[in-house]
Amino acid sequence: MTSLTKDHKTFADRVKAIRGYLSLTRKEFSKKHGIPEPTIRAWELSLYSISPTHLQKLIKAFKAEDILCTEDWLLHGKGTPPLFALEAINKELGKVEDQLVSQSGPIKPVVLESAVFEKYNDNSLTVEVSDNLMLPLYEKGDYVGGIKPNRTLKDEDFGKPYIVVLSDDTKLVRSLYQGSKDFTFCLGCLDLLNQTKNPVLAEITPKAIYKIVWHRKRN
Repeated sequence: MTSLTKDHKTFADRVKAIRGYLSLTRKEFSKKHGIPEPTIRAWELSLYSISPTHLQKLIKAFKAEDILCTEDWLLHGKGTPPLFALEAINKELGKVEDQLVSQSGPIKPVVLESAVFEKYNDNSLTVEVSDNLMLPLYEKGDYVGGIKPNRTLKDEDFGKPYIVVLSDDTKLVRSLYQGSKDFTFCLGCLDLLNQTKNPVLAEITPKAIYKIVWHRKRN
């Protein structure tokens, strides 16, 4: 598994290191992902900081190259380093499969991939989506993986999908919002037609939350 945790101390270093791993010039990366070449150059030379919009576009570009990268690592070098999805899965699926011997038949590829995700991401959790209340983003039977935030949530973190572990260990995939008190949250769903079946949960104190960074459609 390739590591980018050493000798990459700045945002500029980390962007350049990933592009170098991909063996793409700035011009090639620009053409593939629609990010202007001068902008990439400015990031890599620390000429100016990246905006939240461009940060998401850069993370999306890396994901298209099968590199899963968190905001915290890219901006601050903290938390989980990039997961080189295809490389890790191709090398490790066999090992994980040996540990997940199924007595009832072949193991689903998505189950193996989930195990790889958890193996290579500290403080992570994968779950099978249990309902359709987050349509059209996720549907029942999909798998999602999340990473536990390593800092206090900010305004820009809310309204996004999380895996939420309730006090009774129930695991829900919901949009997360700030509650009215410290350490309380409100949970919402996206499928408005089904809101009456599962109203917004307000002022809860979950056992754990995981920001979703990985998603696989049901087989």
